[in-house]
Amino acid sequence: MAREGEEAFAAMQAQGFTPDQISLNVLIGALLTNWVDSGRSPHSDLLAKADDVFHRGWATGVTRPLKHATGTTRLMRFDLHCQGTWSAQLALLAILAEIAQDAMRGVLPPALMLITGQGLKKGVAPLRETVRQLLVRMGMSVRVALGNEGTVIVPHGALVRAVKRSVRGDRPFDVFHWHEALVDPRTAKRGSGES
Repeated sequence: MAREGEEAFAAMQAQGFTPDQISLNVLIGALLTNWVDSGRSPHSDLLAKADDVFHRGWATGVTRPLKHATGTTRLMRFDLHCQGTWSAQLALLAILAEIAQDAMRGVLPPALMLITGQGLKKGVAPLRETVRQLLVRMGMSVRVALGNEGTVIVPHGALVRAVKRSVRGDRPFDVFHWHEALVDPRTAKRGSGES
């Protein structure tokens, strides 16, 4: 599955086309699905390739989710609706890494972070539930907005604690430090909506 995705990706580039969000989602999803099926080793080439593909897209803005902030930047909303359930998890780690980098420069984490992805489903698990479970596995307390199938709410306190741990050097926000927290969308179950 991953080999076919990589071949399609290479063919697209060879023809002069810039890979779009969907093609990156498919390739990242294939690589990480094969990574899970092969035992989830943190030293796997599949994990490294998925990370590389994602960050190449991040650098060009293709896999970077839209970010909306209030004038004071105390409320941030990240829109993951174009992400796949695997690439959304990598996007969330990249977002948290940027917040941690800002904190090292003296910028406070947002008072509230909202993560949206309404209506998108991949496999058996909706995007929201996969993202929620990733955050919970990372030890963060999150809530899901009632009446909205797409918004995960990350309170300020949860962000501050996670960022402090990262800044101290315990666990930078990348797939190699959080590989065990990544959620296989095929086995994710709908939760109670709060943790």
